[in-house]
Amino acid sequence: MPNDTIKVHYEGRIWHEKNEGEKFDSSYDRNEPFSFTLGKSQVIQGWDQGLLGMCVGEKRKLQIPSHLAYGTRGAGSKIPPNAALTFVVELLDIEEGMLSQKLDRLIIEEPDQITCAQKTMPGDTLYVYYEGKFYSEDNDGKVFETNYGKKPLEFVLQANPKQVIQGMDDGLTSMCVGTSRILHIPSSMAYGATGAGNDIPPNTDLTFKLLSLCAIATNGALGSGGIYFMISRSLGPSFGGSVGVLYSLANILTCALGIVGFGEILVAFFGSDAGLFASMLPNSALARFLYSLTMLLFCGCISLMGTNAFKVLSVTTFYLSILSIALGIAGLLAEKGIQVSMLSQNWNPAFQQLNGISFNFSVIFGILYSACAGIQTGPSMSGEVKRSYRLPLGLLTSFVYVLMIFVLVSLVLALSCTRAELDDQFYLLISHAIWTPLIMLTLLLIVITTTISSILSAASTFTAMTNDGVLPLKFKWRRLSKDNFFIVLSCIASILISTFTSIDTLAPFVSLFYLTNDIVTNFACFALSLSSSPNYRPVFHYANSMTAVFGTLLCVFSTLLISPIYAAISICFMMAVFIFLHMQKFPALSGDISQSLVYHQVRKYLLILNEREDIKCWRPQFLLLVSDPLTNLNLIKFANQLKKGGLFVLGHVIKGELDERMFCEYSQQRDSWIDAVQAIKVKAFVEIVVSNKMLDGIFHLIMLSGLGALKPNTVLLGFYEDKRQKPSTELSMKALTACQRKQSFENLQKCQNRDSRDLSIFDYVSALHTIVKTGKNYIIAKGFTNFTCIENNSTIDVYPFTVCHQDQNMRSSLFTLQLSCWLHSHRAWRKTSKLRIIVPVQYSHNELIERDYISRILASYQIHADIIIKTMERNITVSLNEYEIMNRFIVSNTSERTSVIFISMPKAPINSYEYLYYKNLEDLSFKISKPVLILHGVQETSISQI
Repeated sequence: MPNDTIKVHYEGRIWHEKNEGEKFDSSYDRNEPFSFTLGKSQVIQGWDQGLLGMCVGEKRKLQIPSHLAYGTRGAGSKIPPNAALTFVVELLDIEEGMLSQKLDRLIIEEPDQITCAQKTMPGDTLYVYYEGKFYSEDNDGKVFETNYGKKPLEFVLQANPKQVIQGMDDGLTSMCVGTSRILHIPSSMAYGATGAGNDIPPNTDLTFKLLSLCAIATNGALGSGGIYFMISRSLGPSFGGSVGVLYSLANILTCALGIVGFGEILVAFFGSDAGLFASMLPNSALARFLYSLTMLLFCGCISLMGTNAFKVLSVTTFYLSILSIALGIAGLLAEKGIQVSMLSQNWNPAFQQLNGISFNFSVIFGILYSACAGIQTGPSMSGEVKRSYRLPLGLLTSFVYVLMIFVLVSLVLALSCTRAELDDQFYLLISHAIWTPLIMLTLLLIVITTTISSILSAASTFTAMTNDGVLPLKFKWRRLSKDNFFIVLSCIASILISTFTSIDTLAPFVSLFYLTNDIVTNFACFALSLSSSPNYRPVFHYANSMTAVFGTLLCVFSTLLISPIYAAISICFMMAVFIFLHMQKFPALSGDISQSLVYHQVRKYLLILNEREDIKCWRPQFLLLVSDPLTNLNLIKFANQLKKGGLFVLGHVIKGELDERMFCEYSQQRDSWIDAVQAIKVKAFVEIVVSNKMLDGIFHLIMLSGLGALKPNTVLLGFYEDKRQKPSTELSMKALTACQRKQSFENLQKCQNRDSRDLSIFDYVSALHTIVKTGKNYIIAKGFTNFTCIENNSTIDVYPFTVCHQDQNMRSSLFTLQLSCWLHSHRAWRKTSKLRIIVPVQYSHNELIERDYISRILASYQIHADIIIKTMERNITVSLNEYEIMNRFIVSNTSERTSVIFISMPKAPINSYEYLYYKNLEDLSFKISKPVLILHGVQETSISQI
C-alpha cells in the first residue's frame, strides 16, 4: 500500500530484447537489503507503481519503460539516457504506513498479467463505474461517492475544459479496456485546499476504485477484433480463434468479391464492347485485373490512413446512396408510372439459366446474403467508436432501413416494369434515373466502401488474435505496425483470390462463412443464457435463450439452403481450426463458457450424489495432510495412483494469527500450491486453513474438506518421525522435470522455513484419535522419500492380519486388502508387480487351515493374489510385544523386489494422550527399508454379496 515502508532485495539490468541485459546494480551482491517508503518519490516511479500489492516473500519482475525510470537524463555511467530497465524484486518485510499521510504523486494499482485488447487514449469517450473513498485518522475508508448499480460515468478523456478531476483524467489514460484500476490521488490532483462541500474535507487525498471500464461484451463495448473478441471472451479462445479465422477469411473473400465486382461494373458502364453509357475502356482479362488492382491500391491506402478516413468516406457514401435511390425511383416513376396490373405479372418467380448456371431460390439467396456482410462491420470496429454501447440499436436500425429500401425498390420495379425488362436489363434503375452520373459514382463508392470495410475487419481480427497469442505469429517488423501488416496481407490475399474466381463462385462461400459466424454468435448467446452467467446482462429486450436458439436454427437452415456441401466444408474447416487451437495453450482471457456449463453440471450432480452411499459403491476419497509438496512429492504421486478415481485433497495448515499479512500469505501460498499441483500433474484439490494451533487446523481440514457427498473418508498422513526430521529434497527434485521446477516450489519452501510445522507426539496421536472419532479411516505413510519408480517383477506385500487375528478388527483387514488390490489394478502396477498376501501363523500345522481361510476371504471379495502362509520364529524373546514380533516377521519377509508394504493396524488410539500408541506404531515399522503404509479402517468398505 502507499506509505508502507518496505525492505527488498533486488537485481537491476538494462532491458534488452534478445538477452537478459547488462546488470548495473544488485543488493544480493552486497548482501544489503534496501528499504524505502512507497509513494514518496524515494525511488523511480516504476517502483512506486510496480511494487503495489506485493506479499512478503513474493518475487516480482518489473519491466520499466524509460519515462518511469531515469528518462532522458540517465543515471551516471551505468544507465544511459532513455534506457528501459528490468528489475527482479523480492519483498522481505513491510512496515505499514498511515494512509492519512500526504501523497505527493498519483499512484496507480492494476492487475498483473492482463490481456490488453485496447488502451484508452486522450479524446476517447469513457464509461466508468467507480467508488471513491478518503482515509483519515477518524475513519479507515469512508465512501463519499459511487455509481455502482447506476448508469456509468460518461466523460471525454483529457477534455478541455476538464470534465473530471485531474487525478482521474491522468489515472485512466492508457488503461486497458475491460480491466480495473485503483487510483491513489493526492489532494493537489483532486479538490485541493477547497475540498468538495461537506463530503470531502480540504487537502484530502482520495482513493478511487474503477471497475468494468466498458467491460461487458453484451453492452456493445467490445475490444478490437469484433466477433472474435466477443466469442473468445464468452465461449473461450479455441472457439473464438476458429470463428476469428473464419470471419477474417470471409472478409478477405468479401474484399475479393468487391474487387471483381468493381471491374465488372466499370466494364458494364464504359466497356469498349457494349458499355452502357460509353465505350472507352478495354474489356480484356488483363484490363479487368488492372482495374481491380487500381481499386485495391486505393482501398489499401485509405485503410492504412486509419478509420477516420474510412468514416468520412462511409458517411459520404451513405448520404449519396439515399439520394441516388431517391433519384432512381423518381426517374423510373416519372418515365413509366405505376401499373397495378404489372404486379400480378411480376409476382411469381421465373428462374432462368445464365452463363451455364441454373438459378433458383437457393442460388439467389446465397448471392444476395453476401450483401449482408456489413452487419458485423460495426462490432468489428467497436473498439474505435465513441458510443459502442449503441451498436445493437444501430444494427437493428440499419437492418430495418435496408429492408424497407429493398422492399420499396422491389415494389416500384414490379409496378412499373414488364417481366422482359426485369429479365434483360440489369441496370434498369440506373438507366431511368434523373441524374445517371451520380448513381454510377455512388455504386462505385459502395463497392469501394465495402472493400475497405472488409480489409479493416480482417486486419483488426487478425491483430486481436495475434495480441492474444491465438495465432502463433511472432511479429518483429519495427517499421510496420501489426494493423498495417495485416492490412497489406489481406490486400495481397484478396487480389490473388480475385484473379482466379468470379462473383457467382465467391458469393456462396462469403454467405456461408458469415452464416457460420452468425451460428456461433447465436449459440454463444444461448450458451450464456443457459449457464445463467451473472455477468451476462443483455440490454436488448427480446434477448433470451429462445430467440438465441431460433437464430441458431435459422442460420443452420440457411447454410443448408445455400449448399449442404459447402456448408459442411465451412463447418469442417472451422472445427479443424478449433481442434488445432484447442491443443494449444493460451493466456487466460475474460471467460470460457465451458467453465460455466461444467459448474452447472457439477452442482447438479453433487446435489444428486447420495451422501449415504451403498457399500458396493464405496471408493477411497483421500485427504493427504502435507506440509511441503516438494518434500512429499513421491507420497503425493503414490496417493494419486491409490485413489482409484476417487477424491484427492491436499490439506495444508498455515500456523499464525488471522491478520492482513496472514491473508496475504494465504493467498500467495494457495496460488503456489495450485501451481505445484499442476506441475506435479496429479488430479487433486487444495485445501488450506489458517490456525494458531496445528492440531486445530488439522481438525478443521478433517471436518470441512470436500463438498456434499464428495468429502474425504480416509486421511493419509506421514509418520511422526518423518514430520520431525524432514528428509532431503534432492531425490524429489530429480523426479521433477525442468519445466516443473517452478517459482511456486521456491515460494512454498520459504513459507515452510518461516514457521515450525512440527507436532508433539501427543498432538500427533490426538490427530489420529480425532480422525477415528469423525468416522474416517486413516493411513500412516513412512519411507516414501526414496520411493522413485516401479521395477519389473516387483511385489506389493500385504499383511492384513497379525499373529492372532481371531479377535481383530475385520474392517481394518478388509480395508487393507481392498486398497492393496486397487493399487495393483492401476495401469502402472498391473503388469509390473505381483500382489502377495502374507499371513503369519504360530504353528506349522495351522498353515493349511489358514490358507483355506484366506482363500475363502479373497474369493468372496474377488481379490486375485498370491497367498503366503509362514510360521513365526520360535526363538523370539518373551519380552517382545506383538508389534515387535510382527515387525521382525515383516523384516524377514521383505526382499529387494518389494516395492511397498501394506500393514493393517487393528487398534486405534483410545484417547488423545495415549503415548503408547505411537510406541506401537514405531515398533511395527522399525527397520523396514521399504515404503510402508499402516492402515486402520473404521468404515465398512466392502461386502461379499452382490
